[in-house]
Amino acid sequence: MADDQTKLKEIERKLGLALLDKGIFLLQDSFSGLENAQLTADMVRGYVLNLGLNIPINQFDYKYYTTSWQNWQLLISSVILDKALYLADKRDCDNYAYLFASLSTFLMSLNTCGVAFGEIYDKTFGRFIDRHYFNTILTSDGSLYLIDSLNSYPDYVKIEKDKDIVLGNWKYKLLSITFF
Repeated sequence: MADDQTKLKEIERKLGLALLDKGIFLLQDSFSGLENAQLTADMVRGYVLNLGLNIPINQFDYKYYTTSWQNWQLLISSVILDKALYLADKRDCDNYAYLFASLSTFLMSLNTCGVAFGEIYDKTFGRFIDRHYFNTILTSDGSLYLIDSLNSYPDYVKIEKDKDIVLGNWKYKLLSITFF
């Protein structure tokens, strides 16, 4: 009986990996041909700083690739980051944020989906809730959006200079963004 279970699990792994591999290929192909823009690391940093975000901006590439917000929304609507998969300390906010940024690179060849770290507050009472990971997306027109897989996904908010960043029931205070 145990041998049957071991063989079944091996078949499940092989089938799952084959479907994942083929699925990534199909998704990459479906996103190919979208208009994109090339930015330098200095341009990315400048766009973020021009919004009044005086925070550390970690960058690991010299060139960055982005697209219009309309094209970014194709990815957002295609990627299902279901909160049901959430598992404290194993599959939590940091894992979701890095997964979404990585998927944007692997599926669309775009690397301006940043992993952001910050603090979240109750939007009504201003009470501190926790520190949290989420994503920012820099578009080809220099706009920066905040999207959070664990709060109001797939909703988003455009970050604007001198305005509070509010999404769902949370107010966000950005502490850093990493683009890789």
